[in-house]
Amino acid sequence: MAWPPATHQDVEDAVTALRAGLTVAPAPSGNDDYATIRAAYDAAPNGGTLVFRPGTYRLSRTLDLDRNVHLQGSWSRDKDANAKYGTVIRPTTSTTQESLIALIKVSASYVGVRGLALYGHSTASGVGVLFGAAPGASRGPNTHQSFAEDLYAEGFASGSCFGVDADHVSFTRCTFSGNYDGLVIARGNKNDLSLLDCALDGNARSSVFLEADGGTTNCSLIRTHLGFSRYGILQDPATTLNVGFNQLTMIASPIEYVTEQMLALKSCGGIRILGGYWAWATWAQGPDLGPVAALPAATIGPVTLGPVEISSEFVAVAPNPNSPALVQVTGFTNHPIKVTQPLNGFCQTCFSGNWVQDIPAPAVPASATALTNSFSSPVQVFVNGGIVSAVHLNGIATGVTGGTFRVPPGGTISITYTEAPSWVWVADVS
Repeated sequence: MAWPPATHQDVEDAVTALRAGLTVAPAPSGNDDYATIRAAYDAAPNGGTLVFRPGTYRLSRTLDLDRNVHLQGSWSRDKDANAKYGTVIRPTTSTTQESLIALIKVSASYVGVRGLALYGHSTASGVGVLFGAAPGASRGPNTHQSFAEDLYAEGFASGSCFGVDADHVSFTRCTFSGNYDGLVIARGNKNDLSLLDCALDGNARSSVFLEADGGTTNCSLIRTHLGFSRYGILQDPATTLNVGFNQLTMIASPIEYVTEQMLALKSCGGIRILGGYWAWATWAQGPDLGPVAALPAATIGPVTLGPVEISSEFVAVAPNPNSPALVQVTGFTNHPIKVTQPLNGFCQTCFSGNWVQDIPAPAVPASATALTNSFSSPVQVFVNGGIVSAVHLNGIATGVTGGTFRVPPGGTISITYTEAPSWVWVADVS
């Protein structure tokens, strides 16, 4: 133990010295803050934190976090307003945004970005925060174990990017909204991307976009909200290689209110979607989309990298009557595909380039008359409309009067009604 012991003033002086050069404030003129921030960042010791006081900062150049120094700010917003409070960082102009690789680029490993609101000028260009190198780069810094927490990004082509040679990057409590894509996964990433308690909704095209011929392994989304966009997760349709999402895990992560598809994936496998819910109001019509899209809620395949399991709740708030399927599988190589949660008010179907089970529906029998499933496989029976008072499976009341019911081979279903409903029989995919 040192002697004499430190006094209270000694501690205060030490803290003051430690923080010297580590706190920045925006330029009063509202002009470019890049030089001030860069100088403070370069002066900070390794392992230190550059703290941003509340205010709006403007950058004319990409702030490259190429040292072991963290960024720290704080922000908030009104739930139903566009105002941003606290630490807001912007490109100086929209022209500047077009010229930047990203507003903030994380090149170093074990570096965190916390509590910043990145606010762009246009969804036509730019990246809010980039880990690793930009899409299209042949190589990049091996950005390992870096992270973003409580980060907000709006007004960019991609709010965030898991870039070339980035690996083990994590996002926690981040919001990427009001961009063209919420998160872009670049071809050439080094896998192990995770998102926890994030919101990737309200972007023009997708919540998550995987580049053409790009792949990523062990991507997880936990309690992360997707949707309010054209797609939930989209892989570039130009993909031709046998790559894609390998071991994609979604837990308690809803996808809702998409205008085209929840999932639009190419080659993939090892996909597990557990909990959460899929819901939408209507699939929009408009000058860009044309008529209501006759698309499956999810297109997957070819499934070449492992099994697929979807166990979410399917909420048919107002389902698209033109949708031919819940899940369309365009081909697979000996990997099981399971949809274990029957739909609530929507028909469950699965197609494949290798197998298609088209089960003709028998006529709806007289009220309270049991009908036996004579097929060798289970079927999903979707009961819709009419005036129904009860549905029995194998003689046991289900307690509901419509929706989808799984009938095993040899099992029976009966409907008690005063006005006959319609029904559809399809192969059970679980």
